[in-house]
This record gives sequence, C-alpha cells and structure tokens, in this order.
Amino acid sequence: MTYRLDARDAGFSAAFDAFLGSKRETSEDVDAAAAEIIADVRARGDAALIALSRTFDDVDLETVGIRVSA
Repeated sequence: MTYRLDARDAGFSAAFDAFLGSKRETSEDVDAAAAEIIADVRARGDAALIALSRTFDDVDLETVGIRVSA
C-alpha cells in the first residue's frame, strides 16, 4: 500500500504518527515481493529494471538511461 503525506497539510503530524504506528508488511510479505522482483530482473533483465523503476520510483530509465559503474 502506498502512503502519500504532505508536510504542509494541517493534519500531517497526526497522519505521520499514525503511519509510523501502523502495521506494515510482514517479513514474509517483503521476502515474497523481493523474490518476485529478483526473478523478474533475472528473467527480463533491463526491461524489468525499466518497468520496475517506472512502477516504484516514477523514473523512466528509457529517457534518463541506465549506467553501471565498474
């Protein structure tokens, strides 16, 4: 689940406190999500990185490019 908070909102402090106190993913949920991402990248390579970056980071790697340093 995605949470969007704006520090300029009047209720930000209470909303942020509620977010910090909320139950988020369990270890099993995180492990399963990470395994799925890794499998996708192994199977589809750069195409998966590009799609995942759009989904999770709102970054278009086809526009900005991908660079891996030595």
